[in-house]
Amino acid sequence: MIGSTLQQSISIITTPIFTRILSQNDYGITNVYLSWYGILSVIITLSLTAGVYYNAMLDFKDEIDEFTSSMLILTTLSTCIFFTIYIIFQSRITRLLNLPTVLIYIMFLAILLNSAMGFWMAQQRFNYKYKLSVTISVFITIFGAVFSYLIVTNMAGDKAVGKIIGGFIFTAIVSVIMYISIILKGKTAFNYKYWKYALSFNLPLIPHYLSNIVLAQSDKILISKMVGNAEAGLYGVAYSAASVITIVWTSINASWIPWTFKKMRDKQYEDIKRLTNYIVIFCQIACVGFVSLAPEIIRILAAPSYYEAIWVVPPVVLGVYFTFLYTLFANIEFYYKKTKLIMVASIIAAVANVILNIIFIPIFGYIAAAYTTLISYIIFSFMHYFFMIRITNKKIYDIRFIFLSSLILILASFGIMCLYDYFIIRYIIIVIVLVIMIIKRKDILTTIKQIKE
Repeated sequence: MIGSTLQQSISIITTPIFTRILSQNDYGITNVYLSWYGILSVIITLSLTAGVYYNAMLDFKDEIDEFTSSMLILTTLSTCIFFTIYIIFQSRITRLLNLPTVLIYIMFLAILLNSAMGFWMAQQRFNYKYKLSVTISVFITIFGAVFSYLIVTNMAGDKAVGKIIGGFIFTAIVSVIMYISIILKGKTAFNYKYWKYALSFNLPLIPHYLSNIVLAQSDKILISKMVGNAEAGLYGVAYSAASVITIVWTSINASWIPWTFKKMRDKQYEDIKRLTNYIVIFCQIACVGFVSLAPEIIRILAAPSYYEAIWVVPPVVLGVYFTFLYTLFANIEFYYKKTKLIMVASIIAAVANVILNIIFIPIFGYIAAAYTTLISYIIFSFMHYFFMIRITNKKIYDIRFIFLSSLILILASFGIMCLYDYFIIRYIIIVIVLVIMIIKRKDILTTIKQIKE
C-alpha cells in the first residue's frame, strides 16, 4: 500500500513542474492520451491482468507460471489483431482519438508491454512480495519523470509527445525484461484449458471494466472534443489533485480485497463491518480536508492560469469517494462471482455519464463534467448496493451508518466550496476542526491502532 501510494505521489509531486512547462493545450493532450489508453487497454488486453488472474492464482496455484505465459501470449495476439485493424482504418481512428499518430503507435506498444508488468506486479502483490515490486515501481516513476522533464525542456516541437515518450522509456525497458522472463519461465503459448478459463470468466466483465474507465476518463475526451484541449487540461489538473485520494484508496483496496475474501470465507462478518466503518470515516475525513484546501492545492500544483479548476475539485473528490463506496459492495459481488450483475451496473452508470456529459457540457462548460460524473458514481454505488443485498442477506456492512455519513460528507463539501472566496472564514473552520482533533487525539489514535490490528 505504501509502495503504491509513494509511486503515485511522485507523479502528483511532478504535476506543478509540468503544468508550468507545458501549455494548457499540451497538458490537455497528455490527459486525453491517458484517457484513451485506459479505455483501449481494457478492450485490447481483455483485462486479463485484473480479476481473473487473482482467481487463477488460487485455481492454478501449482501451474501459475504456465498460466501467466499463456495469458501473455493471448494478450499479445489480441494486441496484434487490434493494431492491424488500426492500420487498415488509420485515418478514421486517428481522427476519432484526436491524437497525433506517433502517440497512437506508442499507445499500442505501451499496452502490450505493460501487460507483462501487470501480470508480474499482480503476482508480487498476491504473494506479499513487496520489496522488489516497490523498488521497481518507484524507480520507473522517478526516472520517467526526470526523462520527461529533460525531453520537454530540450525540444521545440510537440511537448506533449515528449512528455509521454519520456515517461514511457524506462517502463518499456523493464517491461521487455519481464515479458521475456515470463515467457521463458512458463514456456506455454496456447493452452485450451487456460484460455477457456480466462475468457469465460473475463469476457462478461469487459463491459464492467470498460464502463469503469469510461466513467473515469470519458469526461476529458468529451471536453477535448466539445470544448477544447485547454479546458481538458484544466479539468485534468483538478483530477490530478483529487487523485491523491484515489491513490490512497486504490492502495488500501489492493490489500483490502484478499482480506475481505478471507473474512467472507471464514464468515467473520462483524470484523468486516467494524473495520469498514473505520475506513469509511478515514476516507470521509480525507475528502473534507482535501476539499477544504483545494484553492491552496491547485495553486501549488499548477500555474495561475489553471486556478479556476478549484471549482471542479469538490464534485471530483466526492466522485472519488463514491468510487470507494461502490467497490465495497462490488467486492462482495466478486466474491460470489456474480459478474453479470457487476456488468449491468457498470454499463448503466457509464451510459448515464456519457449522456449527461453530452447534454450538459455544451450548456455549462467543462465544469459540468465533474457533476455529471458525481451523479453517475452515486447511481453506480446504489446499484451495487442493491445487487449486493440481492446476492446475500448477510449483514456485511453497517449500511445506515455509511449512508448517513455520506450524506453529511456531501453537504459539508459543498458548504466548504461556498467559502472558497472567504479565506479567513474557511481557515477559522479548519483551525477549529484541527483543535477538536487534537483534543480527541487519544480516541483517534485508538481507532488507528484498531485499524492496524
